Amino acid sequence: MLKKILKQFITRILYSRGLALVKLNKNRDSDLHTYSDLMQEIHHRCAPGVKLPIDIKKRKYVIYQCMQNLCSAKKEIVTAEFGVWRGHHSILMNEVAHQKGVKIHHHIFDSFEGLSSPEQIDGSKNSGVKFSMSPKIENIRSLLPSAYLHQGWIPDDMPKDFNDKFDLVHIDVDLYSPIKGSLDWVKTRMNKNSIIIVDDYDERWPGSVKAIDEFMLENKDNFHGIDTLNGNFLIFTL
Repeated sequence: MLKKILKQFITRILYSRGLALVKLNKNRDSDLHTYSDLMQEIHHRCAPGVKLPIDIKKRKYVIYQCMQNLCSAKKEIVTAEFGVWRGHHSILMNEVAHQKGVKIHHHIFDSFEGLSSPEQIDGSKNSGVKFSMSPKIENIRSLLPSAYLHQGWIPDDMPKDFNDKFDLVHIDVDLYSPIKGSLDWVKTRMNKNSIIIVDDYDERWPGSVKAIDEFMLENKDNFHGIDTLNGNFLIFTL
């Protein structure tokens, strides 16, 4: 019953924006199997020998679904990821676009030095995360040779002159300041009927929750948000 109500709610929201829910496959199990195989192949490229956690796999499925819908509606898209880590999400976005025959212009924003300094709002459990999860820029360049890499701390080093408009953005920088800064930077750079996916909307990352909640309150006339209850928060342009 809850699933039916949620589906109806999302359908109304998407319809008001000129979008629609797209059935990705006549056989849902087949679609999940296709996604699972793709994700395992991507994970092997990004982190060979490391097991892919089930909860992370489920969380990435949201990106897969959003990209499937986006690529069913457009022939050319601009996407971005803030916080690339090992490259899973960016590769997933590119793979879906290529499979659908859609031209993709993908941007990656990262310090390539790890996470920034946490603040008090980020919680005592996260006080020691500075410089953790640092991707090697040469590895990302090798995995995603066609992507545009923007190296610098978020939000302090974000480019001032950037004219592209995004269709889909994924933000996974964990902490209050870079998440809020990323959202504030992209909000005027989103196309109509575009989506922002923010990771870590859960009690483990209180700074992330605060940043998202503040952004939604400040921009309620231009964006609508949905908590997926799976660690992701979806933001739709109005």
